[in-house]
Amino acid sequence: MRKLYRYIAVLLTLCCSAAAADEGLWQPQQLPELKQRLVAQGLLTAQQQADAFNALPLNAVVRLNNCSAAFVSASGLLLTNYACVANSLQQVGFSTPQQEFSAANTADEIPLPGVRALLIQQVQNVTVQLNRQLDASASASERAIALQRLSQKMVDECQQRSNYLCEVTSQHDGLEYYLVKSEPVAELRLVHLPLSAVSAEQAPNWGWPRYQADYVFLRAYTADKTAFKPAAHLTLSATGITEGDTVMAAAFPQQSSRYASADEVRFLFEQYYPQSVQYRQQALALITQLAPPGSARARQYQDLVRSLQQSLLEEQNMIARYQQSSLQQKKDTATQQLKAWIAGSPVRQQLYQPRLARLQQLSAQQQIMAQRDLVLTYLSRAQLPTLARRLYKVALAREQAQDSTAQQQVAAEMAQLQQLISEMPEQFDVRVDLELALHFLRQYASLPPAARIGALDHYFALGDGFNQEIVRHKLETMYRGTSLRDAEQRSLWLERSAKQFEKSRDTLLSFAVAMHKVGEELDQQRFEMASHLAQIRPLVMEIHMAYAEANGQLAYADANGTLRLSFGKVKGYQPVDAVWYQPFSTVQGMAVQPHASALADSETPLPVNFLSTIDTCGRGSSAPTFNARGELVGLMFSGVAENQLANWHYDAKRSRAVHLDIRYLLWQLRQSSASRHLLDEMAVSF
Repeated sequence: MRKLYRYIAVLLTLCCSAAAADEGLWQPQQLPELKQRLVAQGLLTAQQQADAFNALPLNAVVRLNNCSAAFVSASGLLLTNYACVANSLQQVGFSTPQQEFSAANTADEIPLPGVRALLIQQVQNVTVQLNRQLDASASASERAIALQRLSQKMVDECQQRSNYLCEVTSQHDGLEYYLVKSEPVAELRLVHLPLSAVSAEQAPNWGWPRYQADYVFLRAYTADKTAFKPAAHLTLSATGITEGDTVMAAAFPQQSSRYASADEVRFLFEQYYPQSVQYRQQALALITQLAPPGSARARQYQDLVRSLQQSLLEEQNMIARYQQSSLQQKKDTATQQLKAWIAGSPVRQQLYQPRLARLQQLSAQQQIMAQRDLVLTYLSRAQLPTLARRLYKVALAREQAQDSTAQQQVAAEMAQLQQLISEMPEQFDVRVDLELALHFLRQYASLPPAARIGALDHYFALGDGFNQEIVRHKLETMYRGTSLRDAEQRSLWLERSAKQFEKSRDTLLSFAVAMHKVGEELDQQRFEMASHLAQIRPLVMEIHMAYAEANGQLAYADANGTLRLSFGKVKGYQPVDAVWYQPFSTVQGMAVQPHASALADSETPLPVNFLSTIDTCGRGSSAPTFNARGELVGLMFSGVAENQLANWHYDAKRSRAVHLDIRYLLWQLRQSSASRHLLDEMAVSF
């Protein structure tokens, strides 16, 4: 174990040199490939082999929902970000900035509901096994169904042979498949929640400097209610890190599109998002007009308005960031360079050009579908038609559910509908609902012919254009003739059979029944498109990997919720001309904090947060952060403003991850007698 530890530590020290940049969301199984490149450069002299999951720091990392956590004691103490368990904390009563908590002993620890914790034990490449069983002559949709069936069979067999939770994941857009075996943690309990962690929810996103104590301590328990004993746990670095130090993060980033084509990125930021912004603005204007501030209707729609405003701001910021960035220019240049490389060889032309042409064709079709689905999403803001459709759909599913899995899915959908129905009296107004439906039917009618739905056009007489009087009359008839306007009737329909829906003279339910087949056809369209893309994207990914290899580089897979390692250095950056951001924020900058004055005269500033060049994507990029010795030096919890486009590219000059400095965490624990015992448990010395 000590030898493996040393090997991983050496890799941490030198990996940035191997990657030739800090960009990269690396799979742990790629570590040998990175190591070989280090050997070729003379940085390592021995062909050492290591199982990354059996060596520190990875054998102390836990997947916690969609985040990561780390064991920091032999008694199952876990350290993670507040955001990773925020929903569960709210369920047990911790939801306001005035609340903090420290369990004096294990008996005081609070069980947290709805948190899944997994300790990865093994990752096995099963690409050959799966591909061997797939029919090469099958259609794209047949292949997708077969792959899903084979993957589920592999998972079932794996779980029958062990106590592990098994999952088949894909990498490189389906070019590779891995069987991931994880040990589940039976229960998690809250041990310590600092006051400033809850307050951090109120802080603006993407800013720098930041002063957030974004952390929470949990304890893992086994099924028999005893503390989980991890195979290894991390050491917290009391000395911390300095500018220029190498750091590594182990995260589970959910999604990225680093290999999206220039045309795909252009469509997204120059058509799709701008159209979405317009729709949100229109919906907000309509609701404000019909439910003016201070009115009862305004209170009914305040949650929807808040959600629309937040999403609107995010999309506007992303569009503005795109317009200011070099993203499109880089994508255009990269596309030209890739095409030039392909054109430089007759073999590459014959093999690769048809693949790119096929992807371009499918992308064009997908964009038409995306425009249609976008307006349908806003049309679904009209609650009564959407409720009618979901009620009929669940009635059908209830009758068709044969196995326990299907029955559980139906039960979950019914529970969601019951909650929706119970909340509707406080969040629904007939007039607002009808006007939203009318408005977005008008937007739907302006779509190009290829994006239109024949049955919907026929029902609302949209074939010759949008006639507001006709459409309004049809909607008013539907809303007048439905029992769903009555709160009690909504709950009754949740229990009725599909045949009762089909025989009903309820105007809105009849509409739902009439449109159900159309909805199934649209779902099938989406599935077939996804299947075709799933068939071509691995072939295109092969091109990117071959191109990277030809240029002496190693390709990484797009993020998809699996464990990734990112390497970087502690470093500031220049966001605009004449401005340089230092890599550390300190308590001296926390002017509004009550303890800031007590430390203001200290000769050695206490760091609070720090920046690194670690590659991360998405807002929820929570992860423990290690130094070159594998010690815990921080918790990554966010990115700077320039990271808003991190799902699509990495900007070496401006992409920065934001981390909580572990020294600030340790300082906070020392300030309170209620939490000081955690220092003893973690064996932290000063």
